[in-house]
Amino acid sequence: MASGVAVETIESFERKLGKPDETSISALQSSLELAGAVFLPDGDYGGAGVRLKFNSSETRRIATLEGEGGLWPLMTSRERFQ
Repeated sequence: MASGVAVETIESFERKLGKPDETSISALQSSLELAGAVFLPDGDYGGAGVRLKFNSSETRRIATLEGEGGLWPLMTSRERFQ
């Protein structure tokens, strides 16, 4: 992952053996958000949680596009440079 957090730190956290410092937590959250995760606060509509930014249909379409070289080939030259 591009968070810059050591794999050992992440594994320790996942196994509930330790807690990363605030800088590492912030870096992990930023990386996950860039990957499409949305962090939900505790509030009126349920507790805190994490979900994907996209629904399963959109996620499959994005994966297909990435496997085909991304959106670039699908865009016209005018769209590419606007």
